[in-house]
Amino acid sequence: IRGCPPEEVKAIVESSEDMDGSRIIECLVDDVATRFPNATVEFEDVVFAARKIRGALKRLLSPKREKEVKTERDERRIDDLRDFVIRTIGSYPGNEDIELSEQLVDDIMSV
Repeated sequence: IRGCPPEEVKAIVESSEDMDGSRIIECLVDDVATRFPNATVEFEDVVFAARKIRGALKRLLSPKREKEVKTERDERRIDDLRDFVIRTIGSYPGNEDIELSEQLVDDIMSV
């Protein structure tokens, strides 16, 4: 947590050891973001089991990390789309044995 006094960070980390995942998020959104509006949080590993992340939590990501996250998300979407194209083309009768090269799939996706 950057932009938050070190003693506050220590208290947050110590108190989070007994929290479940949802309470940690509430702590960051309700406590840290409210008390330290210029603070940012960088996570080493994160898994969210939600479709949408609340605005205050998004704001806690540093601009650099937010850009990295968007790039990673976009790369996953492209990979998902590539897999969809391969499955769809292969599902048509007579196309079961077609070998789709990565270049051919990219060409199809660019149309």
